[in-house]
Amino acid sequence: MDCTPASGVQSAIDLSICDPSLYLDFSWKTHTDLCGSDHFPIEITSDIASLCQTNSSWKLSKADWNAFSNKANSQLSIKSILNTDNPMGTFTNMLIDIANETISKSKLRVVKNNTV
Repeated sequence: MDCTPASGVQSAIDLSICDPSLYLDFSWKTHTDLCGSDHFPIEITSDIASLCQTNSSWKLSKADWNAFSNKANSQLSIKSILNTDNPMGTFTNMLIDIANETISKSKLRVVKNNTV
């Protein structure tokens, strides 16, 4: 912890750690806006663009809600969920499987990203 002499308030120092072999591939600077914090955010960028895959999302407006409801009613029974080691995980996985079967998704997008 660091103590600010003017106010006597303790704060944690901002620290970035990387392998020495990566040092020349990145640039480090603080952002000019505090963004509501008492610390300037650290901005780490790379001159080497990487491809970043975005998550697809469900198209709720195109969902087959009748099929979703029917599958949920037939597959999500209290007995089948509570008789497992992880009821919450089982319920979640079953619900996601039903959604994947009845709700279409947007396409995955790949974007170039230079900011870490």
